[in-house]
Amino acid sequence: MAQVKKPEVREAILLSALRLFAEHGYLATTMPRIARDSGVVAGNLYRYYRSKFELFFAVLHPWLDRQLDGLEARLAAIPGAEARFRAILGFLWIELPRAENRFLRNLAEAVASRRPEDDYSRETLEATRRRIEGLLA
Repeated sequence: MAQVKKPEVREAILLSALRLFAEHGYLATTMPRIARDSGVVAGNLYRYYRSKFELFFAVLHPWLDRQLDGLEARLAAIPGAEARFRAILGFLWIELPRAENRFLRNLAEAVASRRPEDDYSRETLEATRRRIEGLLA
């Protein structure tokens, strides 16, 4: 019989991973450390996420959505296409890299250290692309 994945366990894993990636960076954060921090047995962690790479994107997606929500709200108050375009560029090139939780640095570390067997969903990439395209339109 297949083990049922519990939402509260998944949430504990995501919260621990979010905090550990922000505090220590992608490379220094290990799956066993995330498991310990979230109160999950390391082997069980892999039932929820096949790799640290996949887990990182599971943490990145909602964080990036919140950042884009904030940008979208700000853009609604900016008159003129050129000013909105400048705000989008400033967000992508200045604000995101300065984010307090090091997520763009972590993204660079994750992508640079990705192994061929590190599979992940392209959902975050596609959702972000669609959102930015919508903001530019």
